[in-house]
Amino acid sequence: MTLQDMADPTTLYPEQQDILIALKQLFTAVECEVNKATITPQIFHDILIHLEQTHEQFHRFEFVKILQKKIDDSLSVIIENELSKRPNSEPLDVIPEVTEVVFSSPEFVALQESFCLSMQEIIDVMVEIYHDPIRWEIGTPYLKDKNYVSNDDLSSSSNQTGCMFFTSDQYFQIAQNLDPGMPKHVRQNALNCLFKTAPGECEHWPVIRQGIMDGLADEDYNFAEESLSLHAKLFNSGTSHSTAELYTSLSGHLIQHFQSSATYHVEMRNGLDTAHKNTRCLLRRFMLLSIFQHDITSFWIRCHERYMIQPITQTIELLSLNVPEDGCLKPLHFLSLFDHKALWFRKWLPGWFSR
Repeated sequence: MTLQDMADPTTLYPEQQDILIALKQLFTAVECEVNKATITPQIFHDILIHLEQTHEQFHRFEFVKILQKKIDDSLSVIIENELSKRPNSEPLDVIPEVTEVVFSSPEFVALQESFCLSMQEIIDVMVEIYHDPIRWEIGTPYLKDKNYVSNDDLSSSSNQTGCMFFTSDQYFQIAQNLDPGMPKHVRQNALNCLFKTAPGECEHWPVIRQGIMDGLADEDYNFAEESLSLHAKLFNSGTSHSTAELYTSLSGHLIQHFQSSATYHVEMRNGLDTAHKNTRCLLRRFMLLSIFQHDITSFWIRCHERYMIQPITQTIELLSLNVPEDGCLKPLHFLSLFDHKALWFRKWLPGWFSR
């Protein structure tokens, strides 16, 4: 690769281009700190080292996800094998032992060497184009074509009209307008308002929770799906508190669904009919719930214990439910379709985060 080529992001492999975009997102997130007049290399180093503790969106950065996937793909087998050799050991004893084995493994050495080599090429490109705004943007021309969320996206609504801040009275009015007894257009307008809610606006969630849960169970298929999209959108831009509230709302809706004998229940007599509209609805809800279960633990490091209690208790309640009719799928069956090894459960165990 020549010096000229190094300045051209298109010479990178597709995977390296993805990492370049992800690094740009990461650097943008800490730019306000880096640009301070008093910044020094040591302070910048400390900012990056402690970013997980200080930045609530840390686990949603694409670079973190890419790195996590590489680690999972290369080292998960070794880690699971080592854990299986120590079934009765205390978590505080197991973690250092397994870590030492993994760090000395040929797989880890190969991963480290290949990733560092690839990152060096990416950093060379970034250094060349960083101070040229035009080339910096041209370097990521496909940014909007990817399922990518930048900091700007986190503060915009689903229709790109910008976020809105509502007063307590306005949230109360939205909650009233979401009532199933209100006309359809009134409920739709209320739902559209919530799509424009600014990230972090979670203190009013208890006021609107019931209306959102009613929306998930609405007989109007499109309205119910929009309510589910709202959960996904807010989850993608929320805080520790709002994530717990969203999980509670979705799991509460599913609890109500399976407790009711009047709602649709999936039978397995002739296999799982994924073409059925109601079956697809349930599958999408459990898919989002499964995503919640894997990601919600990322917030437990820095959120108050009271935010953890209700999601845990509602999960236990949901998984312990039986269905009114024999031969119908239970909530546990649905979750197993998306996580058949129950990896989320391992993440929820106290030893995972030592809480």
